[in-house]
Amino acid sequence: MNLLLRRMLKHSRHKTVIEIKNKQDGTVVNITPALMLIFLFIGGMDMFSKDEVKVITTDGEIDLVVPKYYEGPYEFFDIYLHDTNTYIGNIWCDTSDDYDIISYFGNVGYEITKEYRGNHYALKALRLIKDIMIQKQIKSMIFNIEPHNIYSKNVAKEMGARKVATRKMPSNSTLYTYTGDCVDVYEYKLKKKRRLSHGKRN
Repeated sequence: MNLLLRRMLKHSRHKTVIEIKNKQDGTVVNITPALMLIFLFIGGMDMFSKDEVKVITTDGEIDLVVPKYYEGPYEFFDIYLHDTNTYIGNIWCDTSDDYDIISYFGNVGYEITKEYRGNHYALKALRLIKDIMIQKQIKSMIFNIEPHNIYSKNVAKEMGARKVATRKMPSNSTLYTYTGDCVDVYEYKLKKKRRLSHGKRN
């Protein structure tokens, strides 16, 4: 299951709602994360056409876009093939300081649709969202990965992350049933790009 959706389900236990606002007429619809999960599942993780979203960043191969009418608790982006209506997945990052969430889910995650896996799109999307996280003054990407998820571990390593811990999940935690009894924690420290120094002219 997509980690963002797991997090949304976790918040639903605390009766948090997600606000979707129509910026044209101001209409607001509040739905629970559990209901959002149903919508995303039925819609194939593509609730909006690209005509209704705003392109945030691109590398010339994929675009990260945010739905115009989405105002949720995380930085959430749909992933499209560049300059097309071809949806291939989503990626999110958390800019909060919620220790319980970050400790067991990390602060970044993604989902690539099955037919587009194997093309390094997850890695490319992470490289794009990295700059957004730096702008938000996030110091590290934290990947919390189930031990059996070799694919995600390889993506984290390709990104430059290294394993820093294996964290046991308390059996009485509401997150236990989602992640199992432990997660492997990978960290990639974010650094701002250095500006080139041209030196002094004589």
